[in-house]
Amino acid sequence: MSIAISSVTDAPCYQDEFFKGLNPKPIAGRRDELFQLTEVFERVKSNNSFEVVLVHGESGTGKTSLISALQETVLLSNGFFCTGKYFQNSNVGQELYEEPYQEPYSAIMMAFSDLCDLTLQSEDFDSDRRSKIQEKLGSDGQWLARSVTNISPFLLEEPQFLNISEVKNDTVFSKFKAACKTFICAMSSKEHPVVIFLDDIQWLDAGSRELFEIFLHDNEMENVMLVMAYR
Repeated sequence: MSIAISSVTDAPCYQDEFFKGLNPKPIAGRRDELFQLTEVFERVKSNNSFEVVLVHGESGTGKTSLISALQETVLLSNGFFCTGKYFQNSNVGQELYEEPYQEPYSAIMMAFSDLCDLTLQSEDFDSDRRSKIQEKLGSDGQWLARSVTNISPFLLEEPQFLNISEVKNDTVFSKFKAACKTFICAMSSKEHPVVIFLDDIQWLDAGSRELFEIFLHDNEMENVMLVMAYR
C-alpha cells in the first residue's frame, strides 16, 4: 500500500481526474502508515486545521484495516469518524453528468448522515449544543434535508426537502456547496474533531469532484480531517 498526505494549502488542483498527479510515496510497514495518519489527526486537533489524506492501494492490501485503526484513535479523542463509499456501475444521476457514475454526492451525503447520528448519540449532546449547531447551520441545512434525512434535529425549521437534482444549475450549486461547508463547520469543534472517510473515490461523480476541489481551497473549515481511499 502507499499513502499520500496533502494539506489543504498544498493540494493540487485536479482536472481530468481528482487524484491526477498525486504520486503517493510508499511507506514500509503498517505501523508507519498508521503513524502517518495519526500524526495528521493530532495536527488537526492541535492546530484547529483542515487537512486531506489520500490512501492508495490495490484491493486486498489492507486499506480498510488501516482506516479502522485510525478510527479507534479518533474515538479515544472524543472525535467523530463518519464514512461514505462510492460504487461502480450505477447509472443514477446519469442525466446530470456525461459520465455514467452514480447519484451525485452520494458518498458525501452518506457521511453527513453518519455524522448526524454520531452527534445525536454522543454523551454530551444536549439542548445547548443542539442550539449552537442550529445557529451555525441556519437555513443552509434545508439544502441537505432531502439527502440527509436525519438532519431534522439540527434545523431551525421543518425540512423543506429542496430538490438536489437541481444542483446542475450554477446558482443552486453555489447554495448547495455553501450548505455542505456550513454543515461541516457546524458539526465539527475542538472538543469533537471530525474525520470524514470516503472510500473508493476512483468512482466519484463529477459533482463530488467539484465539491472536493472547493473544500481543498477553503480556509474556513477547522478541526476536520478528510480521508479518501482509492485504488
